[in-house]
Amino acid sequence: MRSIWHMARTLILSDKPEDVRKLTESYIQSGNLNFLIGSGASMPAIKVAGNIEADINNLLIGGNVADADLMALEFIEELAETNVDLLADIDDQPITDTLANYTDFLSVVDGILFERKNILLPRQANIITTNYDLFIEKAASNTNRH
Repeated sequence: MRSIWHMARTLILSDKPEDVRKLTESYIQSGNLNFLIGSGASMPAIKVAGNIEADINNLLIGGNVADADLMALEFIEELAETNVDLLADIDDQPITDTLANYTDFLSVVDGILFERKNILLPRQANIITTNYDLFIEKAASNTNRH
């Protein structure tokens, strides 16, 4: 049996936007665009969860169900409060900054797709998130209005 290993290709990018564009354009123009958004993308509005799952599991293993439940509840309540404020358009600097980052990201993706020269590929991108917040949805609804 023969094994074939494929190594990831490392690209050294310049700090000059035009150099970066020339280097990445062929990849973007010739392939499907997929983005995975995860922990940290919604900062500063939502802090990184860190080891919360491990911490809760350790409390459960140690028989401390009440503290595990409390930790999980506080985590969920914090997310829920941020989502409520986001959907209610509360003027909170961390929320508006995070929403602006997501909106800028979607605008860039939209611009890339609009400029796509390959007529065989659809002008769409897949955006997957592991986050529990609604920033990507809110940013998408804001982007559609413009």
